[in-house]
Amino acid sequence: MDKKIIFWLDRIILVLIGAGIFFAPFKVHWVKILLISGMVCLVVKKAIGFKLGVKPLFKSNFLNKPMLVFLLSVFAAIVFSGDFHYSQKIFFSKTFFYAGIFFLIKETIDSREKIRIIFSAIILSAFAVGIDSVIQFFTGVDLFSYLKSNPGTGGLIALTGPFGYHNSFSGYLEIVLPLIIFLCFVPTDKIFRVISFFVALMLLLCWIYVFQRTTWLSVTLSIFMISFLFKRKIALLFFGAVLITTALFFPAPAWQRIFKGEDSNRFTMWKSGIQLVVKKPVFGNGLGAYSRYNTQTRDLHAHNTYLEVFIDTGIVGLSGFLYLLGLFLVKTFSALRAVKEREKKIILAGLSASCLSTFISALFCTNMLVGIGQSALFWIMFSLASVAPSIKFDEVAPNVNPKV
Repeated sequence: MDKKIIFWLDRIILVLIGAGIFFAPFKVHWVKILLISGMVCLVVKKAIGFKLGVKPLFKSNFLNKPMLVFLLSVFAAIVFSGDFHYSQKIFFSKTFFYAGIFFLIKETIDSREKIRIIFSAIILSAFAVGIDSVIQFFTGVDLFSYLKSNPGTGGLIALTGPFGYHNSFSGYLEIVLPLIIFLCFVPTDKIFRVISFFVALMLLLCWIYVFQRTTWLSVTLSIFMISFLFKRKIALLFFGAVLITTALFFPAPAWQRIFKGEDSNRFTMWKSGIQLVVKKPVFGNGLGAYSRYNTQTRDLHAHNTYLEVFIDTGIVGLSGFLYLLGLFLVKTFSALRAVKEREKKIILAGLSASCLSTFISALFCTNMLVGIGQSALFWIMFSLASVAPSIKFDEVAPNVNPKV
């Protein structure tokens, strides 16, 4: 009976993860409820597994140790930051939640069947976002919230999709678009490729008309760099395609956005952030410090994830964070070169490109650690990329409904 409970808990967790992914662009609060529900189910599943003597109880992953180091470094930083009570609220509502997503994914996604279900949820959600954005492109009205296209930075009319704000939409595209582009080349399923291609076309339209230079840069660079690991010719062909697309389809306002040269007040924000770092360089000023102690601008965040981690947790927390991201890049890039199976290689490339795109955009924004929708999607992609190398795509998952 306990084995059957474990089986159904596993299925429920998979459904909750898929639902969380689907609703990420539309119902942000639902995402947290769904994923935390999945974490609770996972704890129950592990408790039953412990009772049955399942070994190993927890799955090995090359990011297990770095994630623990990151959590401990952040916790140590906030203990000595001088504002523990405020910081610990943010720690458990955000940092610990993101670590929980990693734990949820790496303990649940262990087969080709499951990773395809997760990708189906990503594609289905992106399809809804794409349809909504195309309608907004032609009518000026968002289908879900009935918001009109809002003025983008510099007075341009930018698409907002279901997010209601073009910056939030651009963060979503940075995370999802690279993966979907690579999924267009998965060799095992023609229908899946066609659907991915159609969704990618819609999101590419959004990529242009969201009018965000960070998004243009991060998506282009990440796909180019990952393609370079396959073959230099592929990378050069992609770069040529981007140049042709830019020349033919970029509207005049987009060119104005590229060459205008304004910094969106970022230099002032970064200067203010560096001043906060100097005050408490070792353990930082506590989580959420920039929004409380920044006096030079009205911005709530430093618009640089790495700087904001430095401000909040000092060199201790930043070291743990960079250790986590650095080891991820080393291991996934090594796996990309070592993997021979075409389907696995393309999937790992897409996940790696999505993560790399977010790492690049993190130099100019804080989508990786701020908010729920986009940040949850990033940590899901991050976790999937860490488990993908160990999944055998040429085998059918031995997950059969057990008899009582």
